[in-house]
Amino acid sequence: MDYPVTVLWVARFAYHNGEVVQQHTHDFAQLMLVLKGRGQWLLDNAQEPLRAGQCCCLPPGLRHGLICTEGITTLDIKFRIHDPDLAAVYTSAAGVAVATDALHVGLGDALRAARGSWAGPRTAACLTHVLWKLASDESVSTAVAPEVAPTATAGAEHPLIRRLLDVIRSDLAGPLSAEDLATGCGYSYRHLAECCHRIIGMSPCQIVLRERLALACQLLRYSDYPVKAVAQRCGFRTVHHFTRRFSLALGSGPAAWRRRAMDSEARRGIVLAPDFDSMGQLTADGWQDATLNELRQSPK
Repeated sequence: MDYPVTVLWVARFAYHNGEVVQQHTHDFAQLMLVLKGRGQWLLDNAQEPLRAGQCCCLPPGLRHGLICTEGITTLDIKFRIHDPDLAAVYTSAAGVAVATDALHVGLGDALRAARGSWAGPRTAACLTHVLWKLASDESVSTAVAPEVAPTATAGAEHPLIRRLLDVIRSDLAGPLSAEDLATGCGYSYRHLAECCHRIIGMSPCQIVLRERLALACQLLRYSDYPVKAVAQRCGFRTVHHFTRRFSLALGSGPAAWRRRAMDSEARRGIVLAPDFDSMGQLTADGWQDATLNELRQSPK
């Protein structure tokens, strides 16, 4: 299958206090999601505040750089867009915007896909989904984290299970009572529960818990939200309830799980296009083949 984008490079990237990335341009597109830290964006001749929770859309040819004042970490994807319509809407979205929780998850999926088999196509699929949703200002769907994936994945394709998942994912931060699930699916809860057990081997409430934990895993791995905030965004009544459920399902508390996940993250970029040189492709003020030291300087 041909995708409208080719992913060149993905990374979880860290910048140090006082570090400056000089303004530069390149002939590919780039999307940066700020996980933590503070500083300044340098976009053409303007400066804008840089802070956690932002995303920056950088179409080809846009001069950009940054100044790090407080340890910045980003999810960073470099790519080429082949579809003219998608290229046009991405160019129109150029600049800085506030990222949603779903964008954290979508880009996290792309980074995780880059480490697996079929990395190029899977990452392209994730990124294509993110870009079109960005263009339409909608949320991206939340994928199920592998640690809490359902045992009967085939059942998830059943129309009733798809409908139930839509109901659940539309309000994961909410209480999602049995009545809410039944009403959303158009059945009595008893009938819904019987169907879920027959199709996927889980009760509706178990599916809700699985989805809450799946989103929690994504936010713990790919965002800088405190554990309490993750609990709230995933619909757990208290952080203690969240910690207990998380520990039972995954064998450790959320804070310990996050540390282990972060320690296992690769700290360098993952090149998916064999002929792509992330530094040699850059141009700034007319010079080619920029080195890392030329682009990343500490202020004098």
